[in-house]
Amino acid sequence: MLSTRARVGLAFAAVLLLFALGYPILLRSRERTGRHSACRQNMRDLVMAMRMYAYDSDGLLPPASQWCDALLMAYLDPNSDMLKCPRDRSAGRCSYGMNSALGGKALAEVGEPPDVVLFYETVRPARNPSGGPSDVASPPRHDSSNLYALSDATVRLTEDPTALRWE
Repeated sequence: MLSTRARVGLAFAAVLLLFALGYPILLRSRERTGRHSACRQNMRDLVMAMRMYAYDSDGLLPPASQWCDALLMAYLDPNSDMLKCPRDRSAGRCSYGMNSALGGKALAEVGEPPDVVLFYETVRPARNPSGGPSDVASPPRHDSSNLYALSDATVRLTEDPTALRWE
């Protein structure tokens, strides 16, 4: 039979072993959540900048082929990392694409119904990336999913881009 001191020592060793096994998993999870949160915030900020642009432009969104340049002129900090997903390792300036079906449209027209994709994580980082569901980042940047910023300023994480409205 073990003494009380030996039992306490064994219990302490067991707790240390469990901590040693679980700590790396906890760190990876925290890092993943932080990157996911930063990307989600970037997309929210892009939607807000796009709305400000539209309010200053008679309610119209910029052409999809020039959206990033238009927002950088007055609504985004060109020195920030807002245009890059923390998980995107490409050399392109912008990790997010604008839904090309919305370029030049009136914001009021896009707002009904409010769940149309405005920005998505693109497979083609460039100066002014735009396109549609076929241009979504693959493989996905957030485990098995990508983030999508909708016209109502919500951001959704989903695996299937075709499950969202694009027009």
